[in-house]
Amino acid sequence: QRRLWVLSQFAEASIAYNVPAVYEFEGELNEEALKFAFDAVIERHEILRTVFIEDELGEVRQVILPFSKAGFHIVSKDLRNSHQPA
Repeated sequence: QRRLWVLSQFAEASIAYNVPAVYEFEGELNEEALKFAFDAVIERHEILRTVFIEDELGEVRQVILPFSKAGFHIVSKDLRNSHQPA
């Protein structure tokens, strides 16, 4: 775990562990249900709330954040009325 933390300190290293994605949904999307589903998974699985914290002595430890501090949120953009170049 210390090795992963050290590697994550390099500028481009963190992209290997953060895989952003875009999903396209068809039909009506129940955003509240989607948020509820993600929140349930994050609350259930501690690994999704685990971070590395360095203390004042430089010791690195894993800390499991409480669900309320996880900071996950969904960003949605409705592009149906956007103008796309021809």
